[in-house]
Amino acid sequence: MGKLVPNTIQDVNAFLDGKGYLGVTKDLQLPAIAQKVVETNGAVSADYAAGALEKMELSFKLNIIDANTFLAFGINTFENRVPLVFKGSIYDEGKSKPAIVVVTGDIVSITPSAWNAGEVVEQEIKVSVHFYSLVIDSIPVILVDAKNMICMIGGRDFFADLRANLT
Repeated sequence: MGKLVPNTIQDVNAFLDGKGYLGVTKDLQLPAIAQKVVETNGAVSADYAAGALEKMELSFKLNIIDANTFLAFGINTFENRVPLVFKGSIYDEGKSKPAIVVVTGDIVSITPSAWNAGEVVEQEIKVSVHFYSLVIDSIPVILVDAKNMICMIGGRDFFADLRANLT
């Protein structure tokens, strides 16, 4: 069995609604996909998946203070949800692959860094994620849609039975 070569993130750009350029992300933390679990008690205890997912959060940092960032906060908080789109490039054994992350949800906070003379500004944005899509090299990897109860991983919809049971 051959050794796997680690992937490298070359760069990631952030966009508001896929159009309004927010800047190059310094640090993008994708949402964790975590199962809700229930614990059984007895002689032998164990955690079991409850068939539901924990809430998701995304955070990213920008080295720019721009009106579009605050516009995104206003739109996603007080009007309708517009997607935040992150377009990145993953370097994998001599080839660059496109990676696209799309999220919608509530922008929970925008935290600017201290303004120090001669230092690069930074702001961290945190988003409570309602919709999350990750596509790498044109292959859909994850799609989670809380509103429509969709959880697709590797093209398989794990909540299809749940939706069918409720309709």
